[in-house]
Amino acid sequence: AAGQVTSGDTVLETVLKEVQEELGLAITASDLEPLGTIATSVSDSSPVQGEFTCNEYKSLFLLKFSGDVSELNFDPAEVEAVEARAIIELAAQLRTQSPQDKPRIDGPFVPRPAHYLSVLLPALEAKFP
Repeated sequence: AAGQVTSGDTVLETVLKEVQEELGLAITASDLEPLGTIATSVSDSSPVQGEFTCNEYKSLFLLKFSGDVSELNFDPAEVEAVEARAIIELAAQLRTQSPQDKPRIDGPFVPRPAHYLSVLLPALEAKFP
């Protein structure tokens, strides 16, 4: 799940709200493990926005879900698909889609920059060897 922190909300409030909205899970802060926060800056352009720079902080949390994927009640307007993946398979796909010093490649996941993966993947691999 992902989302933007709105004015007046905390990062944790946003995480709890987004998990409920996108996955249909009512969780508490104790269900989450913080993995880290990453500062990002992306410059690009679009037909609507023109040239832009987006500076933001991305806070990463681990939510270990012990149920079956079929138990999730995700919002199809927010989530295209949900599936269980082995950590090694997920890491390989993310690295394939987001090669260092090369353009990112379309695939089943949102491509992420190398510094994002450098926080996320070691944390997941340490938790799930």
